[in-house]
Amino acid sequence: EWVNAYPEAIYYQPPGMPKIKTLPRQLDVISDDAPSVWHAEIEQHIIKGLPRLNEVAFFHKSSRTLIVTDVVFNLAAPDSAYETLFLRLNGAYKNFGSTRIFKTSVKDKQAFRGSIEHLLRWDFETVIMSHGEILFQGGKKRFKDSFGWLY
Repeated sequence: EWVNAYPEAIYYQPPGMPKIKTLPRQLDVISDDAPSVWHAEIEQHIIKGLPRLNEVAFFHKSSRTLIVTDVVFNLAAPDSAYETLFLRLNGAYKNFGSTRIFKTSVKDKQAFRGSIEHLLRWDFETVIMSHGEILFQGGKKRFKDSFGWLY
């Protein structure tokens, strides 16, 4: 539906992902260098050390917002007892940070640490992630503190 709704859009995907065959044209693969059409407003970084996840972080400069997918969770109100149990066992229940499952996906700790340090050079306050509540304040400090396990 979104392809039909935005026929002139340029489609991007992280490196290493399979091609989406239903798209009307080739996808552009994201790199560490943002495309010129959004570079003035958004920076991006491919998070290294995660060969299976292909995580890309984005920094929206004017709103001082970090946008990530799986690198951190912030789930406070699960929908069911099963989810609560799963989150507790995974270290993600009412806890901002990486899950135990995510930590096992880090295959090159030094490269991953370098990527986290790259993100921490950005001047962000807010953190938006795919899994959980947005952090509107104190996001950079909480993000940094959540990666103490790397050191």
